[in-house]
Amino acid sequence: MKTEQKNWYSLKGFNGKDGRTVSRLIQEISSADSKSSAASTIQLLQTICSKGKVCELALYAVRGLIEQLYAAVELKQVANLFILLARLKPLVWSSDLMQFPEEARIVFFDGIRLLEGFCGYFFKPEEISKLDAEGRQYFGFFYLFLCTHSNDLIPLYPQYPFDKAMHVRCPHCGDDVHSLHLKENAGLIAQRDSFLPTEERWDVFSVAMAFLIDIHEETLIQYLPFLYGTIACPVCGKESRVMDLLLSYYYEAEGGTPPSDALIDWLMEYGDSQQEQGGRAWFFHASALNYLRDQPSIQLHRLGETYLKLSADYERLQDYHRQLACAQLAEEIAEQAGDTPLLAKAYRAIAAACRREIPDLEGDREEIIREYEEKAAALLAQEQIGELPQT
Repeated sequence: MKTEQKNWYSLKGFNGKDGRTVSRLIQEISSADSKSSAASTIQLLQTICSKGKVCELALYAVRGLIEQLYAAVELKQVANLFILLARLKPLVWSSDLMQFPEEARIVFFDGIRLLEGFCGYFFKPEEISKLDAEGRQYFGFFYLFLCTHSNDLIPLYPQYPFDKAMHVRCPHCGDDVHSLHLKENAGLIAQRDSFLPTEERWDVFSVAMAFLIDIHEETLIQYLPFLYGTIACPVCGKESRVMDLLLSYYYEAEGGTPPSDALIDWLMEYGDSQQEQGGRAWFFHASALNYLRDQPSIQLHRLGETYLKLSADYERLQDYHRQLACAQLAEEIAEQAGDTPLLAKAYRAIAAACRREIPDLEGDREEIIREYEEKAAALLAQEQIGELPQT
């Protein structure tokens, strides 16, 4: 196992077994032998999980399991690892990660980055679409867990809410709603009926729907718009996104921890420190963005600033379409928040992106650049703000 950033073999799990034992169990889990894999899976979970909590070893175990994916040679091996990762990733992702040393956090998030890379070439829509209906649903479900970069789907593994009532709790009044059923209560849910272009990778619904459409997976396509729809609480009458209701109940009932400001700050700062490695900086900034979007009260200024950071990350990655898209999202958020300094920065970022070679850019490039530079200057003059620092 390549995860050697520290001597994690000396770390102890809940049952006293150490990291060396965990490394051996991971090797056995990746075996194509079902009996051996199942027994090792139980031992691993008993070592790194207890009553919905995880220990520091769990962060290294997730990374080790992901590394084993790259070494797997049979589909059965991949399936064994997927099943365990689908269980472990939500537990770790919803833990208080700031309780663990920074080195362990870096190992975990870098592991998730590797996982997204693996899923990128493993989940080939043209191949999965050739499978039967059961196979398409199987791989579509794992895609939702493993390839979407968000907290959104963590409640789905223990509940699998497509064919039974869901346990949910209203975040506004705290009322329990134990009978929300996607089939029986479909008439009460205002389903989401649109999704963003596939390059908007932070919007889980958009990414997942695009993939499910590509593989012709009809069951999940049917239910996902309801999971991302809205429903009114029968007690207080306030509307909530169905997924937010699931998350609210999950955090309380399963012992999960909502993302903290401290974790978001660390992800942003660590991403800033990795700016020479564009992909790494992007990943940590994108992780911060998703945690920000999961906050009960969305902080629009921080959200806009994060999109500006991602715009700069994409410029370093020479992905100029996404550079422009992030700058435009920052503009929308600044307008929504009435945040003049942020809006001026967004205008400058849009102008910077338009200086790049974007073949299908609508309008005259020079006119667009001039327009946004003038808009930024006018805002600064209007608000008597000095020259903005470079984003």
